[in-house]
Amino acid sequence: MSTKNEAFTRPGRTVDCAVCSSGWSGELAAARAEQEQIAGDLTRLIDSANAPIIGIDAQGNVNEWNQTAARITGFSKEEALGHDLVETFITADFKASVREVLDKALCGEETSNYEFPLFNKGGERIDVLLNSTTRRDAAGHVVGVVGVGQDITELARARAEQERVAGDLTRLIDSANAPIIGIDAQGNVNEWNQTAARITGFSKEEALGHDLVETFITADFKASVREVLDKALCGEETSNYEFPLFTKGGERIHLLLNATTRRDAAGHVVGVVGIGQDITQRYEKEERLRERARLEAVGNVTGGIAHEFNNLLTVVTGNLAMLSPHDEFEREIVDDATRAARSGSELVRNLLAFSRRQTLKPGPCNLDQLIEDFRRSVGRALGQSVALEVSVPEERLAAFIDRPQFEAALLNLCINSRDAMTGNGTIRLSAFPSQPQHSGSPLVPAHERSDGDFICVQVADDGSGIEPELLNKVTEPYFTTKPVGEGSGLGLSSVLGFVDQSGGSMRIFSECGVGTTVELFLPRSSPSLTDSGAQELRTSRESAPARTRIQILVVDDEPDIRRLAARWLKRSGYEVIEAATGDEALACIEERADDIDVLFSDIVMPGGLDGWALAEQVAARYPQIGIQLATGYDQARTKYNNRTDKERFPVLFKPYNLSDLSESVERLVHQGKENPGKSRKHAPLSLTSFRGAAAE
Repeated sequence: MSTKNEAFTRPGRTVDCAVCSSGWSGELAAARAEQEQIAGDLTRLIDSANAPIIGIDAQGNVNEWNQTAARITGFSKEEALGHDLVETFITADFKASVREVLDKALCGEETSNYEFPLFNKGGERIDVLLNSTTRRDAAGHVVGVVGVGQDITELARARAEQERVAGDLTRLIDSANAPIIGIDAQGNVNEWNQTAARITGFSKEEALGHDLVETFITADFKASVREVLDKALCGEETSNYEFPLFTKGGERIHLLLNATTRRDAAGHVVGVVGIGQDITQRYEKEERLRERARLEAVGNVTGGIAHEFNNLLTVVTGNLAMLSPHDEFEREIVDDATRAARSGSELVRNLLAFSRRQTLKPGPCNLDQLIEDFRRSVGRALGQSVALEVSVPEERLAAFIDRPQFEAALLNLCINSRDAMTGNGTIRLSAFPSQPQHSGSPLVPAHERSDGDFICVQVADDGSGIEPELLNKVTEPYFTTKPVGEGSGLGLSSVLGFVDQSGGSMRIFSECGVGTTVELFLPRSSPSLTDSGAQELRTSRESAPARTRIQILVVDDEPDIRRLAARWLKRSGYEVIEAATGDEALACIEERADDIDVLFSDIVMPGGLDGWALAEQVAARYPQIGIQLATGYDQARTKYNNRTDKERFPVLFKPYNLSDLSESVERLVHQGKENPGKSRKHAPLSLTSFRGAAAE
């Protein structure tokens, strides 16, 4: 054995053993002291850190729990150490996931920014954002996990509040009474609430991801709506913009929209959100008011045109009717002129029908017989390539309508159907009792009625159909899809006018490539009332008296019309006296009342005494004189139709047929002969006694 004084000899070096031992001990002590100082500093740093620091051993028990962890949880270090972290402090819904993270860390797989909740001592929940690090011994073996965390309880609460608010806003948007529609930066739908789904018929799932403009906007508004959206995507917002949308059923609804730019947290534009208002009913009401104003304006213009035009046509057609061509060439000339005059008359009637100013003479009319007569007569107009199928019930159907105007409406519809078919086709004409069913159907605007009984007359074809965006325009005056020169554009508008004036309604169904169906709902009448009028007219004609020295006083301020009527009545065997004004006619009657049998007078004449006032005075003082009035002025027709005493004096409306004039005179003469006991003695008549009351 050596002693402490013995020398320890190494090659090249001799060291005193006692000195060596003392030196190593000092170095080791100094290193140990330094380590302990560092460890103490680290312990104090960990313990005093503002972040919660929690450590566990390999069994998951807490072996580190700094002051911040104690402060935020309420558990002191002594209360926490040795307890299983997961089982003691983690909320039930996070136990499994936290244990998985810790198990991974114990296997050397570290996790950063993991959010999990802790219980505090008061049972409240604390949210922590944790970075977990594997803890190893000097040999590199895993001995536990240490986690440096961040208390994000307030942040989590703020985030939860944001999510709650966002959820409330989402539910508010989805359940709002107003349609709310959003698009992304590419124009595709990314928001579509329940109201938008309800009014359009498209569910949210059907709308999301589709281009709003291309899928849902009507063709005539695509460009303007896209412009509004593009402006909003550039930050320029738009308010109170009106535009139409298509529904799933192909109908058109109208929205009033406020478009707002949508931005992300950085302020970048990411889309547009629009809050709308369904103004379809308001739009339709305004459109009806605009339509009424248009009708009023057209009606006023048409009334003046009709007055002048009908006077001219009366002269033209009347004089042509009295011509007797000697050869075929002359007959062709007269026929061409007559057809042209009739076309002019038809144009005026269509204008009057559209503006609801035509004069109707409604009465009970058997539709089954009328439709059968129409079928036999319309074939030539339709051509050989078009078949007309007629279907009427066995029971007799009668409507309260003006038969000639109804036949003209039917012809208009059938011609439209014929023109919509290329090659062979079929038109189906049917009639049946019905009530107007307005809901869920594409209705053409009309004064709709739902009370009382109606007859539905249906005209259906298998033609090309009408595009949805044009369906609301087909009854507008002068609107036509036919080539220039092949249609006036007044056909359907005049049909609608006739139906409207008759107290009915009209609706149109159409599908491109399938065909079009037009339904007319007309007031129903009793079939038993339809025969008396014809029988009365036959009796009147059969018992008409011989024309012996019968004098007619013809009154009209238009000399051509006056001469035409006088010429025709003279040719028919009557004696004729002419007068240009009401005052002149009254003076004539005063002078030779015993010789005058019939007064035939225009209604609208210059001066203080018009035709109606003249008729009232003559009827009051000279009841034996038959009275027949005539007019070509639209306002006079309207006044006549609104009169409660209009049955007192029959009215012929220009341009009238000369045969109608003869027939009316025959009826009046016949009525005079049936009442021979009427006194022809009378008191003198004042020229001014009735003027004030008769002015209209």
